[in-house]
Amino acid sequence: MVIGDSCAKVGRKCRGGDERSSRGVLARSAGVVRVVVPGRPVAGNRTLRWARGVVYRDPRYRAYVELVAAYARQAMRGRAPLRGEVTVGIRAVFTDRRSLPDADAIPKAVLDGLTGVVWLDDRQVCRLGVCREVTGEEPRVEVVVRPA
Repeated sequence: MVIGDSCAKVGRKCRGGDERSSRGVLARSAGVVRVVVPGRPVAGNRTLRWARGVVYRDPRYRAYVELVAAYARQAMRGRAPLRGEVTVGIRAVFTDRRSLPDADAIPKAVLDGLTGVVWLDDRQVCRLGVCREVTGEEPRVEVVVRPA
């Protein structure tokens, strides 16, 4: 996948023998990891601060990061995280324009969930493409990770 391609190439049009499972996880083949996380994507700017300087993440954000990590573990099928630089494409599907977060807020929770599962450290991400769509389909996030 070349970052900048249309959203359709991020997840819908799979090439090269990838299998789509009934639970939304796509199989890993030839170093490519494809993960589909069902449900409404959560934006990564969910930091809340208390008056006494305590900073914590919104529980919805933490739950979504854990959900992404669970689907990523299924896609990795027990394999070790990728080493070296990776290219990441993210397609976020929404059902309603009123629920659209900023495009730059979408990758944070997804990347946090994939760190330690698909790659070791998010510094390995050298290219990142994000697109968001409003369709009649179920809300979800589709992620494609390739070695750079």
